[in-house]
Formats: sequence, structure tokens, C-alpha cells
Amino acid sequence: MRRNRVASAAFLLAVLAIAAGVATSLWHAHVAGREASRAIAVKRFLVDLFDDARNSVHGIEIRERSVASLLADGAMRLRTDLGGEPEVRDELYEVLVEIFDSTGDGERSIPLARERVAAAEASWGVDDPLVAPSLVMLAGVLINHGRSAETEPLLARAQRLLDRAGAQGSLEQARLWTWEGLRRVLAEDAPSYDGNPLRQAADLLRRKYSDRDELFVALYQLAQLAALDQRHAAAEEALAELRQQAIERHGGDSLYVTHADHGLASLMMRTGRHEQALIHATAAVAGFLRFEGESHPDTFAARLIRIEALLALGRRGEAQAAWREVNAVRERSPPDGAALREQFADVAARIESL
Repeated sequence: MRRNRVASAAFLLAVLAIAAGVATSLWHAHVAGREASRAIAVKRFLVDLFDDARNSVHGIEIRERSVASLLADGAMRLRTDLGGEPEVRDELYEVLVEIFDSTGDGERSIPLARERVAAAEASWGVDDPLVAPSLVMLAGVLINHGRSAETEPLLARAQRLLDRAGAQGSLEQARLWTWEGLRRVLAEDAPSYDGNPLRQAADLLRRKYSDRDELFVALYQLAQLAALDQRHAAAEEALAELRQQAIERHGGDSLYVTHADHGLASLMMRTGRHEQALIHATAAVAGFLRFEGESHPDTFAARLIRIEALLALGRRGEAQAAWREVNAVRERSPPDGAALREQFADVAARIESL
């Protein structure tokens, strides 16, 4: 659960391509002209960012820099640019934090998320509900990097701001409930399936925001919670819903479908359905290799589940070959995280005992 990312690749690509509209405030209605001016401001910022590289006197050396490097430059520019357009700046902060955090770059995403909070407070005041999204995002980024203990006051403050705005039915409320539910699970604070805010998040998203990718995130986390609480049928139902809706919205080859396959593989192993576990694990490995690369924690975890399924089915030769492949990657790029290291140790012991 710690490894799950809230980032939506489709949303990020849409923003970067200036192909999607810029999100409006949760609580203030904006006329079409205002939305257009903000979209133009975002486009101008991104185009200028890449033009700086294209027109640089340093020539091809600058033009061939990675997109990540250019986006890091964009983050630096946000500290001084767009001071007169706080809503645009806030949205750009959100996009950049999402991008860096989706790649596991906590060294960039955490400070940038904190900058977003500070910029929002400076623009609108510490008690303005417009600050709530930045607080929720900072909490999510901290949870993603194993620092959930720091998030309770952030989420509590964001909830007070949403309550003050009467925004309990907003998309931001659903995001907050998602992270609050996960925070409680990680803190072992009332982690039961019945009373966890993740259920409220999923219900609100189904009811009002079924076309948003945030529903996929909530369903995935809800499935993990249900599995922890031994609600295997509920877990499988949530993962099946996630997988089906992700296919309908993004096609069969998407990161959300891959996460659903990963969750189903883990659940099938837990419930002794090893053939099905192998099918879903094999699909998850292929997807994670495409979307996240061989050294990403998700890829490691899916490959280890696949090995466990092969062992359970008595396919020892295939399991040993798969182990040699994943272990070679681990030696080149050791993974972070105690849970993943424990999973590696367990599979290594089983392979060595053959």
C-alpha cells in the first residue's frame, strides 16, 4: 500500500500536452473567460520553459536535456513566476509534484509539495479553503514515502477547511478520505474495513465523480484494506471493478489495469488460487516493466509474487529462472523498503531450499 501512487498518468500527460482543461476551484464558479485565461497562462508557462531550452545559446547540449531536468527548472521558476496568478501557479505546483512523486522522487516531490502549501497560504491566507488541496497533496506525498506519522495534523487541518467551505461532497473531500483511510491503516488506527474512510471515499467517487481516475486509487486501496481485514470477497469485488472500469476508460494497456492485476495476483495467492495468481502476476510484471521499469518497487513485488505462484504450482525450473532474473536486477539496483526486502528474503529462502 505504501508503494501505491496517487498520480494519474493520463491526467498528467493531458496537462503537459495542454490537451485538457485546467481544473477550476472546488468552491468558486468561474466564468468561461476566466478558465480560458488560466489555460493560456499554463500553456505560456510550459511553452516558455521548453523554449528556453530550444533557444539557448548552449545549443544542442541544453536541448537534449531530459524532460525531468526541464521540469525541475520549471519548479525553480514557480518560486518567482506567476505571483500575480496564484491559481495557475497552484495548479502547476500540483502537476509537478504529481510527476516527481509518481517516479518515486521524494527528494523533489516532498519539498515541492511543502512549497505549494506555503505559496497557497501566502496567496490566500492560512484559513482559506483554497489551501486544503495543497495540504491533502502534501499528506499523500509523505504517506507515499513512509512518513505517514507526520500527516494527521495536515489532514485534520484540511478537513476543517473543507467543513468551513461546506465542501463535504467535493472531489477534494474524496481525496482526503482516501489518504486519511490509508493513514489509519498504516498507523494501525482503527484499520477495520467497515469504519474506514476509504469506503466513504469510494462511495462519494462512485456517486459523483465516476469519470475521475481518483476512483481507481480509492478502489485499489479499499481492496488492500479488505484483504487485510480478511474480507476477500470484498477485495476481489473492488479489484474487479477497478480493472473493468480502467479498461473501459483507458483500454487494456494502462497502469491502472496493471495495478489491478497485481492486486488480484496477491489476493489469489492469499486464497490459494495459484493458477489465477500466475495469470494476473504475469500480466502485472509485463505492465510494470513497460510503465515503471525493471527496478521500480512495484515491478520487484509483482515478479516475486509470480515466483511464489510458480513455486506453489510445482514449476520449480521456471521459478528458479525467474528468480535469477529478478535477483540480477536487485544486485544492480537494490530496492528500498522493509516490506520488499522481507519479501525478497522469504522468496530467496524458498529458492535455496529447493
